[in-house]
Amino acid sequence: MWRRITYRGRPVATLGPVEGLAVPERGVADASAWHELERLGEAIGKGWRSSKTSAELLSESRR
Repeated sequence: MWRRITYRGRPVATLGPVEGLAVPERGVADASAWHELERLGEAIGKGWRSSKTSAELLSESRR
């Protein structure tokens, strides 16, 4: 299924499937990626030294 990509109403690109590309089974790769992110978050949390949360620091950096 091909899709036309537009910018301000004018076509600028076409998006479509890649032939012969192996697609991982849904859920298998996703689950391992989330597990790794959770593991990294726990490791970072153990060494956290700031009195502010990561959300507070991120919010401040965006201002």
